Amino acid sequence: MTPVVTPAVTPVVTPVVTPVVDSIAPHGDSLVNRLCTPAQKAEFLDQADHLPRISLDERALSDLQLIAIGG
Repeated sequence: MTPVVTPAVTPVVTPVVTPVVDSIAPHGDSLVNRLCTPAQKAEFLDQADHLPRISLDERALSDLQLIAIGG
């Protein structure tokens, strides 16, 4: 007898988007797009090869990540 396997079903959730009328102003008064195009990514990676390097222990790396994300 072969067991019957039923695949798990993942529900599709469609978020309800409501327009924000009175949103909080961004810190610094303007939003800055920090995303880059694939061409810019290649250029930035090339530039990164010429930058000085530092070694960080786990604590310093954690601190750097928190600073980067505003944590």
